[in-house]
Amino acid sequence: MPFDAVLGPSGLFLLYGAPGLGVAAAVFPEKFRWRPQLEDVVELAVLAVVVSVAVTILFGSALAATPNGFASTWASPALLVGDGAVAVVGGLVGVGRRVAGVVPAPPELASPDAGGWATLRSLEAMAREERRITRALRRTSGEGPERSALEARLRDLKAERESLRKSREAEFAT
Repeated sequence: MPFDAVLGPSGLFLLYGAPGLGVAAAVFPEKFRWRPQLEDVVELAVLAVVVSVAVTILFGSALAATPNGFASTWASPALLVGDGAVAVVGGLVGVGRRVAGVVPAPPELASPDAGGWATLRSLEAMAREERRITRALRRTSGEGPERSALEARLRDLKAERESLRKSREAEFAT
């Protein structure tokens, strides 16, 4: 197996993953748990890439300011060592925070308002009924008792829907 086949993936991980994971472990140790939620995994993956790129750019800029200069190659040993050091130090700080119990508890998410979902379902059912009655009114011709009953039902539905909407808005306004 050629040396570049091993160095390539590990070098890419050291540039685009490890420093960000180290910083994330130090700053957000509560996100690292045995059974993470999908949202936590996505947040950590995005954070790891963005922070890793930022750290790599900072190290590249610092190395470019040295007297020897810096040839910007992704396999630069100085850059890989610097990124690896950030990853290790960040990981150790994160583990230290977990062991010391400094980790804040994950925030409790507010439970969804069951009344809100019920209200939405009711409003949707009323809207479907309004559409059904409107279609029936288009098919009904003339001025018969059937048309009058449909128009009355449509007025009642609109008034009920508006009343429900206003009462829910009043609840949230206070």
